[in-house]
Amino acid sequence: MRTWISGIYTIRHIISGKLYIGSSANIPSRWNTHLWFLNTNSHSNKHLQRSWTKYGSNEFEFKILLYCAVNDLVYFEQRAIDILNTTDQRRGYNIRLFAANNQGIIGDVSWNRTRLLNPEQVREIRLSFDTIVVLAEKYKVSGGTIANILYGRTYKWVSGEIRKRIYKKLTEEQVIEIRNSVDSQTILAERYGVSQAAINYARAGTTYSNISTKAVPKHTGFLPEDQIKEIKFGTESQKIIARRYHISQSLVSMIRSGQRYGWVE
Repeated sequence: MRTWISGIYTIRHIISGKLYIGSSANIPSRWNTHLWFLNTNSHSNKHLQRSWTKYGSNEFEFKILLYCAVNDLVYFEQRAIDILNTTDQRRGYNIRLFAANNQGIIGDVSWNRTRLLNPEQVREIRLSFDTIVVLAEKYKVSGGTIANILYGRTYKWVSGEIRKRIYKKLTEEQVIEIRNSVDSQTILAERYGVSQAAINYARAGTTYSNISTKAVPKHTGFLPEDQIKEIKFGTESQKIIARRYHISQSLVSMIRSGQRYGWVE
């Protein structure tokens, strides 16, 4: 008798802790599909494929995050993506901002998908930086309804502000700043007046692939004592510290271990 296991699963890079989150009505079968594509270097998720090829299959683990009914798959996948922030490439491998099934249909939160919204509510949704799940719960509509509003597929007669935010052209300087920034997608979206999806795609290279990410010029002189103390005793990651002070991660490591600036206490 064939066993079907429905739920949410993760593919985790053991060393970095980065996650890919997915859902399936038949998790064992889905895992075998992932394995086949990854081992043949043909997986559609290029970010995950590059890490798999670089580190090897032994550096990854597959786990079931939770079991749920088939009708709830996309809802719980979206919650997991939002909570764990796996569309941020520093934390995960998910490319799509919104969870969807294999047919590309964004799943419904269990609200009335046919409920009509007034123009003011539509404008609020299009200008909001909240997640699709939060908006669906707030306005008591389905996740699919929210997604269609955000991308201008429905309520086209209402202000097209979201189209401007999603498709607004970024300058080369802005793209480089976004890719080098340690700020969250929400903060960057507000700063540059675009959607979180636009930030995610720019960081992943899905858009603006013609722009090469220029390295931030490294600090070549002596660091002030107050900065050394912040680096030495701070709890943030080496990568974040290095970007903040325009120094290399190796220098951050040496400062923290006392190999450099050991006289600062």
